[in-house]
Amino acid sequence: MTPSPDVLLAVDASRLSAARAGIDNYLLHLLPHLVEGWRGLPGEGVRRVRVFTPPGAGAASPAAAAAPGTGPDEVRPGGGPGWTQVRLPLACHGAAVYFTPIPILPLLLPMPCPAVVTVHDLHEFRPRWGYFRRLLDGTFRKAARIVCVSESTEAEVLAEFPWAAARCVVVREAADARLFHPPAGGAAPEPPGEALGRLGITRAPLLAVGTIQPRKNYASLIRAYAGLPATAPPLLIVGKPGWRHEPVLALPAELGIADRVVFAGHVTSEDLAALMRQSLLLCALSTAEGFGLPLVEAMASGLPILASDIPPFREVAGNAARFVPPTHEAAITARLAELIDSPALRAELAAVGLGRRGLFSWARAGAAVVEELERARRAPI
Repeated sequence: MTPSPDVLLAVDASRLSAARAGIDNYLLHLLPHLVEGWRGLPGEGVRRVRVFTPPGAGAASPAAAAAPGTGPDEVRPGGGPGWTQVRLPLACHGAAVYFTPIPILPLLLPMPCPAVVTVHDLHEFRPRWGYFRRLLDGTFRKAARIVCVSESTEAEVLAEFPWAAARCVVVREAADARLFHPPAGGAAPEPPGEALGRLGITRAPLLAVGTIQPRKNYASLIRAYAGLPATAPPLLIVGKPGWRHEPVLALPAELGIADRVVFAGHVTSEDLAALMRQSLLLCALSTAEGFGLPLVEAMASGLPILASDIPPFREVAGNAARFVPPTHEAAITARLAELIDSPALRAELAAVGLGRRGLFSWARAGAAVVEELERARRAPI
């Protein structure tokens, strides 16, 4: 009897790093559900998963270090110079379909199988839009399916590439329910613990999360925070330095509040979850985003939110946040003061956020992406 042929899913995890940020966390949480969902599909063949990991990582890669039975069948090196545009098509030989957490495909060489790409937002491409628009246009024309992480991201894509509407689908991200949960006993926040202690913080802070770069709008947050009384809770900013981070790091000293602003750099997911349970509120004041994963994690943690009045944050947080124009510093100061002074308002926002937890699920996200992968495999564009 001839054995059934493999039906191979190739997944690009070649950009995973130890200091994981948004896209890294997205793929790391999604991957086990992709593996499980792909293997569980009915039909012909033996369902297998091949994952490309950073050079030299191999089986030690976070993508490969999964619980028994949830990991990929093959782990191969990927990434590095010439990976996407030259070596990727060869590495995908024998695959039935390919998935990538970014919206970039090889333009000169053909892919040997249908491809499903992910768009988190287009904002990172704007500084070099002339070049990246051509690259994105070529990618979207090659992609069988385009996964957008929010309705806002889909709208942004279609504003630039309206012809891609039939290929787009919205699949939202989620919080890791094992880590992000309300404080024990329902208290909000928890007493300061080890994660805060290592930073020298002894009281519940105002928390901001994200790579230090211009669109995170930390400069406006810090200047608005400087307008609060000296007795206000400390401001804790969690995130690795990105481009143009130096002015943000220098700003607290320039404003005379260096002793009240703490930059924690990158922290583990475990520490971030603890910090959310021990903080007073989340300050998410980006000028542009595609989704807003820290907002979902804050809602799962029972943490009230002050957020920029931008479409993706409205979409994610609903009534679980107070919204403010992101560049109106006087309004930010007023909203911060209102939330600091009103435990009842914070409790109301936290309760609404906890009620929205069911809207976001990695299991559902994985199932939805697997459906798109199978759709691409059976009816490639």
